[in-house]
Amino acid sequence: MKLHETPVILHSYLKHHLMSIYTDNGYANREEYLNELREDYGQLVDILTSVLPASEDFDGLITELEDAMDSGAYEDLM
Repeated sequence: MKLHETPVILHSYLKHHLMSIYTDNGYANREEYLNELREDYGQLVDILTSVLPASEDFDGLITELEDAMDSGAYEDLM
């Protein structure tokens, strides 16, 4: 393998790994998963996904959404 091929292979691996997270949890893809979250958390999903990496979708994102909901400070976005 040549050094310039490494990013392509890494990107392919990460894309497959991330997609399997969604399909393993019953979603066709990330967009379907996020759409379901938007039903409960509204615009806050888009705000948080703009700063959190996709690797946090099933951990950090959920924690942040629940914390925001508990705080009551973001009810106008939900």
